[in-house]
Parts: sequence; C-alpha cells; structure tokens
Amino acid sequence: MKTFNKNFLRILIIDKNFSYQRLCNIFKNKYGKNITKSSISLWLKGKTKPNIDNLLILSEIFNVSLDSFFQE
Repeated sequence: MKTFNKNFLRILIIDKNFSYQRLCNIFKNKYGKNITKSSISLWLKGKTKPNIDNLLILSEIFNVSLDSFFQE
C-alpha cells in the first residue's frame, strides 16, 4: 500500500526555497484555498496528510506527478 511521502514534500519546499507562508499565499492567491502554516507543518511531520485537492495543487505548484507524493 502506498503512503504519503512527507520527505518528498519537504525536499520540494527546500529546493524551491519556499517558506510556509509563501506556499500558503500561492494556495490562496492562485487557487483560492486557505491553507495554514500549521497545516503544512502537520503534513511535514506526518501527523496529517493533504487531501486529494491539495495534493493536486501541490503537484501543479512543484510540477511533479501526483504519484510522486507516495511511496511503497
């Protein structure tokens, strides 16, 4: 069963030099979604997972496939 790969998301955020706030702003300004910095933090800690809508947005923001966010 595939699970959400929090480390992959962390690498993408670091690679793009995005702050949590910048990522929140992209979600809000480009996609009309209110994502909090604490939500992103919880995703990266593995305490929660982004829903499918947010995963689709993340895949577009970082120009990666949706499947990239999952690992065996």
